[in-house]
Amino acid sequence: MHGSLNFRNSACLILLAALLAGCGGGKETGGGGYSSSSSSTLKDFLATHESGFRPSVYDPPLDTLKTDNRAYDDVRPTLSFPTTALVDTIPGFRVQVLLTKDIDEASGVKAAVARYLPEEWVYIVYDLPYYKVRVGNYAERESANESARKLVSHGFSNSWVVPEKILRSPPPPPPPPVLTTPDSTGK
Repeated sequence: MHGSLNFRNSACLILLAALLAGCGGGKETGGGGYSSSSSSTLKDFLATHESGFRPSVYDPPLDTLKTDNRAYDDVRPTLSFPTTALVDTIPGFRVQVLLTKDIDEASGVKAAVARYLPEEWVYIVYDLPYYKVRVGNYAERESANESARKLVSHGFSNSWVVPEKILRSPPPPPPPPVLTTPDSTGK
């Protein structure tokens, strides 16, 4: 027991001595890490090379930039549905349709709900470790209750109204993706 204690004490003393020896500044560095002669040499070097540096030489002419950007105007994608610049949220309600740990199940239910209610936004909210499929942006609870009743009657039996921040003026939801099936040739 005493042997291991002496070993620890001596190891701590050696580390302390090494730390103190490494931290001491030498007289040749002046305690700052650079000598005054190397500092003036660095200043001279920078003054010499920076005095001739002109960054504007490397800029392309402005008229070239304007014509180059015009070529990309035709290629830029356009959105097929209106968007809002600012997202404004208010307290409101959504209908929760599903709570699951499986992202594939959540995606499938989201697609089914989007086909049944194409006029409503359908969201997948991830709240560790669960995925929640939620529908709508309802300012009034009664509107959310109506949608919940519709969803229950359509087979989404676990639908219920939850309070949540909603979009004040949401744009129309994007159209659901069109599922294509391969033709008879297998393409």
